[in-house]
Amino acid sequence: MESHEGQFYDALAALYNDDWGTVYLDTARRLFAAHLQPHLTPNAHLLDLCCGTGQLAAALTADGYRVTGVDLSPGMLAHARINAPAANLVTGEMSTFALDDRFEAALCCFNSLNHARGVRHLIRTLLNVRQHLLPGGYFFADLVLAEGYAHSWNRTATVDVLGGECQMVFRYEPRRQRAYCDATLRLEGQPQVQVRMRQHVFSPKEVYEACASSGLRLESLSPIPGDPPTGRVLLLAQASQMLQP
Repeated sequence: MESHEGQFYDALAALYNDDWGTVYLDTARRLFAAHLQPHLTPNAHLLDLCCGTGQLAAALTADGYRVTGVDLSPGMLAHARINAPAANLVTGEMSTFALDDRFEAALCCFNSLNHARGVRHLIRTLLNVRQHLLPGGYFFADLVLAEGYAHSWNRTATVDVLGGECQMVFRYEPRRQRAYCDATLRLEGQPQVQVRMRQHVFSPKEVYEACASSGLRLESLSPIPGDPPTGRVLLLAQASQMLQP
């Protein structure tokens, strides 16, 4: 079964655009307004890392911000270009993308940071983000902790999609600190597609240490309220005034 993250989201881009991309949007906008917006100047240039199908980028550009979105999946970006035509959208991997711009803030929402493959990859990702921030700029993200995966990732779901259905099996392996989603997409008149998405489960200690190693001062790692509790936390960090050598 395919385990390349970009190909998982390429295969399910239409489903993400119609459903997953909107589920958390209102919460992300509310948290942005409460925690990040007070630190920004009007019309600030923002980096939307793992921008997906662009719903958050669309909301931010509508509010007057300049947005550059980066995502690994061309299929997701195809929807983002329709949803957020005012944003600058670039294909890139979270730890290796390279842009000429520097940003007042970077965002990585919809638990996208959990796609880092482990602590080393998380550090490389955060260091890359830091190198794209102006001195004193902010990094704003959410991620799911172990209790969130234990609560919601041992289940199956079948979702109707245009022309067929998508069956998903979610599995959480606490000893390996990993969670998986195996998806089977069945569309009328087309070959069956099977893809796998993997997420890594980080502890708060690992997140604190990764930020410190990357030149980011973690200001908060706080639970995001939910009913029932989601196990999702909000990360807010500030870049050091000087880039690491």
